[in-house]
Amino acid sequence: MFAGSFILPAVREASNPHSAGVPGFTCATITIQMPWTKDGRAILHQSPLEYFSILLSGWINPLFLGCLVLVLIKPRWRFTIVLRYIVALMFVFCWIVFFQLHLYPRQGYFLWMLGILLALFSRP
Repeated sequence: MFAGSFILPAVREASNPHSAGVPGFTCATITIQMPWTKDGRAILHQSPLEYFSILLSGWINPLFLGCLVLVLIKPRWRFTIVLRYIVALMFVFCWIVFFQLHLYPRQGYFLWMLGILLALFSRP
């Protein structure tokens, strides 16, 4: 589910309801790269909340993959348990980005989120 979500439309602009949307891999790439660009630094000065929301949204995928490895190796370790909840709470930053940039989530976003939650919180 997680991997498949990257090829589906993840978001669409509110101003263009008939658009195909932006694929998940594009959203992931943008949120990883944007904070470190000149435009990202401009956003930091104009809207720090938007900047940090984009930054933390970009960290969800790498943090999830690291957490998934820990879940497979040491599922009962306290750090692993806390990290699971941190990853889940980071979805709030996506919602802030959606609100700030006037985006609507699409099926790719929901599949991505569900894939992460199932991987981290299901029992083997």
